[in-house]
Amino acid sequence: MSSKIWIARDYFNCSGCRRCEIVCSLSHEGKIWPEASRIRIFMPVPTLEIPHLCAQCHDYPCVEACPTKPKALSIDE
Repeated sequence: MSSKIWIARDYFNCSGCRRCEIVCSLSHEGKIWPEASRIRIFMPVPTLEIPHLCAQCHDYPCVEACPTKPKALSIDE
């Protein structure tokens, strides 16, 4: 039996670079096309970027693409 794995988000570490959107579109569509990404980055107030993720991939390319230290995205098992 496999357990569900979620992607944890730390809103305060998100730089708004949108690499997760780019990697998602490359992974699913084969080209850089952020509009086709399964991820959306929202900015409800200036300087606060909030990633909304689908959590459907098994290899989580968006987590690996996150450049911040500590990461804004991480695998939460």
